[in-house]
Amino acid sequence: MENKSLLAERYIKYILEVVLKLRPFDALSINTEGNLLEVALEIAQEASEITFKEVSVVPLEGGAVSEAIQIKPLLNPIDTTHPERPVMLRLDDTEGCYWEVEEEAKVVAESAPLLQAVGNLAPPQLDREVAPWAVIPYPSLRWATYLSMQEDELWDLFKELFNLKQEGFDSERQTVVANFLGHLNRLDGELYSFKGEESDFRVAINPNSRWRSGLCHLSDGRPYISLLPLGRLSMLTSCDTLSGTIVASHPFPLLGGEVEGASFTFFEGELINYSAQRGEELLDIALQIDSGARRVSEISLIDKRLALPHKAKGWGYKGFDQAVTHTFTLGMGEASHIEALGEYSDEEELAQETGCNLSAIRVRVPFALEGLSVTCEGEGTIMRDGEFIF
Repeated sequence: MENKSLLAERYIKYILEVVLKLRPFDALSINTEGNLLEVALEIAQEASEITFKEVSVVPLEGGAVSEAIQIKPLLNPIDTTHPERPVMLRLDDTEGCYWEVEEEAKVVAESAPLLQAVGNLAPPQLDREVAPWAVIPYPSLRWATYLSMQEDELWDLFKELFNLKQEGFDSERQTVVANFLGHLNRLDGELYSFKGEESDFRVAINPNSRWRSGLCHLSDGRPYISLLPLGRLSMLTSCDTLSGTIVASHPFPLLGGEVEGASFTFFEGELINYSAQRGEELLDIALQIDSGARRVSEISLIDKRLALPHKAKGWGYKGFDQAVTHTFTLGMGEASHIEALGEYSDEEELAQETGCNLSAIRVRVPFALEGLSVTCEGEGTIMRDGEFIF
């Protein structure tokens, strides 16, 4: 493997220049668990030279916030005349993503903090993105051990995935994703049919929303990447239109446990049957939280040429886990897909006017990448054997 320190330098440059698009006068705040504190301080020092502002590093210990460490630029004077623009970065502690909970699933289902801890809390629907933010992974021995890999292997993966050797980083991948996204948003049809080796269903997309990638934009047009890598493309559904059967391709986390071998059958948006080889009792609890928990609110697709390999225990980082295969979401989807989100003052109004599904829970379920074909009404086949054919 190439020198790890050189790859680390390039990755930090990638984070600041590509992921956050850091600019002068940005006020960057970095949250990190203690085991990545040194990395956070190094990122902060580099960032301060770009922003001409102090950078705050906030150490976390099991979710508790410690006193912030202020990092000043060494090569440039601190700017005191321009207003600060907030930017937020979280270094993901891969083993801290889903905190272990001792409570039973029924207790987790009734607690918003516990749902948040296990990754099943529904996202806030009316929060508009007002500042660049990102949750990024960082190669470490701890993470490599979790993945049954060597740390050098993990750095090699990052080198290839983000093209750390090239000056333009992963610009080629970004162009490919942007082209896929543009084609999807130019399609006139609303009804999509999905057919794979086990799954066979159809669903209409929500006409008030657009397909989105992981490249986000603020109202002023400023871009940033919230999760790595780019590749996943998602859309809200018209949640009363889904009919057919979807079979989960991999185990997925739910209420602090795991569901394996799950199958779901829908008719006109209603979940009429489900089963699982393991963890069906978790589904029983989750699907009784509210009526919205039994509806599919969001579908995401990823071209298999951009997908990451499946890991038996999961990657331990949300962005990588979502880049393995296609997913559908039970419960609440991301209302940020809605173009006119700022026009709504409460969730009930949002749901009534746009057809967004409301629920206290969000459950992402993976379905098979290989062998999947997708057609759009009036447009023909858009994906064949897991690859877009635009």
